[in-house]
This record gives sequence, structure tokens and C-alpha cells, in this order.
Amino acid sequence: MDDAIRKALKKKRELESELRRIRTFIETYEELTGTTVIQDEMISEPDESQNSSVLSTTGIKRRIILPSPAKIAKVSADLIREAGRPLKRGEILERLEARGIRITSRDKGKYLGTVLWRNREIFENIEGQGYSLRELDDP
Repeated sequence: MDDAIRKALKKKRELESELRRIRTFIETYEELTGTTVIQDEMISEPDESQNSSVLSTTGIKRRIILPSPAKIAKVSADLIREAGRPLKRGEILERLEARGIRITSRDKGKYLGTVLWRNREIFENIEGQGYSLRELDDP
């Protein structure tokens, strides 16, 4: 085997090992903090229009901790219960933001839809009406 290929394969194995350690670190961080790391946004420059950082009373700039998908799902369920009817994604997003829950994804509707879909044991999407709770369908 060519020495250059041998070195490349060795480097590849080292990088894969490091990537596994980094993934484990991120997963542990998410578990301990109850947040979800939106990786693409964390490595890019923060968008000032999203207010991803705040100036605290001490003058130190801090990153806002984003709500976990579990929290978004819980509050979305509460909103649907309060409305007493199915809500469309846009309605849920407006009401989440009114409660101070911010989704900083570039496509907020898609992100919310993914969270609700991943919790399909709780939510159901009724075509043309929006999201409802499965518990509301039970007699």
C-alpha cells in the first residue's frame, strides 16, 4: 500500500474517533441542560435580527438557551387545549412567541412541524385544520 494512502487512512480513523467523542459530548450536554444544540446556528455568526445574544445587567454578552423540543411540544399541547380546536403551525408559532418561546431555526414552521411529528403519539395533523391532540379524540 502506498505510504500516502496509509497516512490518509490513519488520519481518517483518528478524525472519525474524534468525531465520535464530540458527538457524545454534544449529546451529554443536551441531556444535562435540557436544551437542543442547533449546530448550524451555533457555528455560524449569530443573526442580530434573531437576538441570539443578550446583554446582561453586568454588561456581559450571553447566549440565550433555546427551549428543548420537549418544552416546545408541551407548550404547543397546552395551546391547543386552551384553544379548544386544532391550530395551524402559524397559529402555534405566534402563540409560542407570545409566551416568550423562541424558535431560532431559519424555517420555524418546518422545525415546529418536525417537533410535532416526532411527538405523533400526542399530536395529529388534521388536513386543512391543523394540529390537534390525540387525547381530544378519545371518548
